[in-house]
Amino acid sequence: MVRSLGELNPQTWNDFVAAQPRASFLQSWEWGDMQQSAGLSRWRLVTLAQQQLQGVALVLKRALPGGYSWLYVPRGPVFAGSLPTAAVWLNLEKQLIQLAQTEAAMFVRVEPLWSAAQTQLLQRHQWRGAEHDVQPRHTLLLDLRQTASALLAAMHHKTRYNIRLAEKRGVQVRFSTAPADLETFIRLSYDVEERSVFRYHPPDYYRAMHNALSPSGLFAIAIAELAGTTLAAHILISFGDTVTYVHGASSSHERQSMAPHLLQWASIQWAQAAGKATYDFFGVAPPGAPSDHPWAGITRFKESFGGRRVSYLGAYDYVVQPQHYSAFTLARRLRRLWR
Repeated sequence: MVRSLGELNPQTWNDFVAAQPRASFLQSWEWGDMQQSAGLSRWRLVTLAQQQLQGVALVLKRALPGGYSWLYVPRGPVFAGSLPTAAVWLNLEKQLIQLAQTEAAMFVRVEPLWSAAQTQLLQRHQWRGAEHDVQPRHTLLLDLRQTASALLAAMHHKTRYNIRLAEKRGVQVRFSTAPADLETFIRLSYDVEERSVFRYHPPDYYRAMHNALSPSGLFAIAIAELAGTTLAAHILISFGDTVTYVHGASSSHERQSMAPHLLQWASIQWAQAAGKATYDFFGVAPPGAPSDHPWAGITRFKESFGGRRVSYLGAYDYVVQPQHYSAFTLARRLRRLWR
């Protein structure tokens, strides 16, 4: 129970967020600290009703060209239950708008974990669909509340074969929070960027993530090695009942050893052993995407492990400075046409 803002603390905040359906680490207390350490301003807004916490929003301030800025609520706001009452929504919405006005932000962007059928609440309150999403709108969720045999049986047969092949070739998997292993992941990310369209965050972003999330046990690095050489690594974030596969990277060497397949299976088992209910693959191509979609390959890889597709509402904007917002939106459209 939170009776005032003065009683808010990391445990209370995280317990509230984690208790809601489809809770995301992007609204965790630690994620706010991480973003602040990476150089962004952040606020934590709450709304109370009858001395009970009813909604929260981690808000980040991001810069735009020309000295402008916008406010962003990643995978939020988060409310008790599924959808908030009108009074609860209006209270938090008012705080968001006031903060945007105080900070001279051009707009506020929210990205709640609601389905596309839940747009009416936002549309009734003058929110509009954003030009693009920040977080992946489509993802793949794997239910961990089943046996390992059932999980394997639901995989594509070639995926099971590749897992066994990696084991036979001697690939070993371990889990770590050591800074040295994070640097290994960063080196592998350079390898991926050289041979693909994928782009990663700057190295210091991952270091800030590691420093902020590791002390609370939210952060882990999964590493696949063969004869002492790292072939693949990825970052896992644990929050609530979910482990999220956030970023992955692999070497261009020994690709025939199928290390990423074994690494993914070991990570699923690791999450299951930790008592988690869901493994989130965190981003796949939209349903029906063409074969040349930038995410087509990674989507096929993720889907080969089973799970079910989930699609979210996407991002919505509340415009505070209409003229500047219109110019900003037009500039983005033109930039995409020129590419």
